[in-house]
Amino acid sequence: MARVKYIPNTELAETQPTLNERLLKERKVPTGNIFLALANAPAILDDFLTYANAVRAADLSPKLREMAILTVGYCTNSEYEVKHHHSHGLKAGLTEEQFQAIPDFETSSLFNEQEKAVMAFAKDPRCTSMFPMKCGTGLQSSCRRSSLSNSQSTSPGTIPVFVSWAR
Repeated sequence: MARVKYIPNTELAETQPTLNERLLKERKVPTGNIFLALANAPAILDDFLTYANAVRAADLSPKLREMAILTVGYCTNSEYEVKHHHSHGLKAGLTEEQFQAIPDFETSSLFNEQEKAVMAFAKDPRCTSMFPMKCGTGLQSSCRRSSLSNSQSTSPGTIPVFVSWAR
């Protein structure tokens, strides 16, 4: 049971027609509950849509993005996050076997060095900030040594944004 009322699109269309039109255009239908809950605060929903679109347009591959989000979901025992992003992960290129192995990614042979580095970063509890320099030194060193820092599909700061968003 949600603690916040979900505002249906029909109701939002009456009170905030431009925002509802944007929501329907930019997000999949049916509208996700997170957006229906945020509709209680239209200005925040509007800003969140801008933020969510920017995060999704970042140069981190969709597969790595979903691995980071799913890792945070597993680490925080967020059933919603894991269930919600299961289909996103599969669509982004994860196999069902990889999805099931995320909780034990460190010992799994299903992930390459770059994927493990992304998930290690997402798992580290010291990384609750959007800025990697605030993370533990050991983690920075291991990320620098890994293919994560050399990836052409990852710009500095992209992964911390996904990790902070998912938490």
